[in-house]
Amino acid sequence: MNTYSSDLKFSTSWSASLTGAALFLLWGLELIGGELPLEWQTPTWINTSVGILAVTGLVFPPIALCFGWIKSFPRWSYPYVVHELIFSLYMTNVATPGLYFFDTPIFGREIWGWRA
Repeated sequence: MNTYSSDLKFSTSWSASLTGAALFLLWGLELIGGELPLEWQTPTWINTSVGILAVTGLVFPPIALCFGWIKSFPRWSYPYVVHELIFSLYMTNVATPGLYFFDTPIFGREIWGWRA
C-alpha cells in the first residue's frame, strides 16, 4: 500500500492539459505536413495550411512561454520552457543564409550565437 498516494493527486483542468499538449500536437502536424510528397499534387489549401503550421511552430511556443512566465510557470508551461531552451541551444550553432527581412539579408552566413 502506497502511503504517498494522497500527495500525488493533482487536479488539472482540461484546458491546462490541452495547452500543454498543444506543442506536441503542433509538432506532429508540422512533421506530417512536411513529409507530404511533392508529386502528390495536393490541393492548395493543404499546402497553405502546412506553411501556416510551420510559421505557427516558430511563433506559438515563445508566446506560450511568455504567458507561462506571466502566470508563474504552471505545469502546462514546462514543455514550452524545455522546447525554448533546446531550440535556443540548437540555434546558437546554426547559420541561416537567405533569410530576408523587408528585402534586407539578415546575418548573412553568420552563426546565430548569442542572438538565439
